[in-house]
Amino acid sequence: MIKTVIFDADKTLWDHYNISEFEEPLKVINETQVEDSNGNKLTLFPSVKETLKELKKGEL
Repeated sequence: MIKTVIFDADKTLWDHYNISEFEEPLKVINETQVEDSNGNKLTLFPSVKETLKELKKGEL
């Protein structure tokens, strides 16, 4: 049984190295993408949402 999963999120879950550079407010573009107030976009890598859902259900 998986009890804990730890990710280094930047460049592991999404396509940016440093999310702290993003300026609020953030706007949701779609299920896998957000945009900050300066127009910078962050996109989840393929399969991230599904992987996280499976981890939550305990299916991995």
